[in-house]
Amino acid sequence: MYLKDRLYEGEPFVTKDGKSLYFTVILPPPSGKIWQSDIYRVNRTANGWSVAEKLDSAINSFASEWHISFTTNNIAYFTSERENGTSALHGDIFRAELKDNKFINVTKLPAPVNTDYNNSDPLIAPDESYLIFHSNRPGGFGEHDLYISFNDKEHWTDPVNMGIGINTDGWEMAPSLTPDGKYLLYTWRKSILTNEPSRIYWVSTKILEKYRHIKK
Repeated sequence: MYLKDRLYEGEPFVTKDGKSLYFTVILPPPSGKIWQSDIYRVNRTANGWSVAEKLDSAINSFASEWHISFTTNNIAYFTSERENGTSALHGDIFRAELKDNKFINVTKLPAPVNTDYNNSDPLIAPDESYLIFHSNRPGGFGEHDLYISFNDKEHWTDPVNMGIGINTDGWEMAPSLTPDGKYLLYTWRKSILTNEPSRIYWVSTKILEKYRHIKK
């Protein structure tokens, strides 16, 4: 599964059927080139996991891509810097469909999800009913906060900051769900550059409903 000479492997997502594992990889860049991240996949076989394969150009671009998650019917959400270039921290959230092992209909989510700020680390609900991500848009508590948006008849509602019980003056990032959907997991980091270890927190997904009717 592991890739030789990698700088980073993380942000794993296992599909509902347990047959595929997606993850983010940073490999050493060619001389004179800036680093970038790409999304890879391994598949479960009778003998364990397959050799890691880089997803095709529908997902991975010349810039960085990371943090992919899926609905139960193979709709993928991921972050890409393809419109901004891998030179500044500014990702956008994209949606794609996986059909016959190919990603199609790749589209950038419109406002109010994507903005002129960094919008990243999408966690899509298994039924595509809500989207949790982190952003440094104005009005937050820290450098990056977690936000939630709801799917209202195929339109995303204004993202709601998940509040001081979740967000701090640091970074909240990398939301994920337990396989049974009962708990939301996320990572806290004091700053992007810090020697203090990151921490993983969890909270019941029962709290998510309270954000649905909050008006900005």
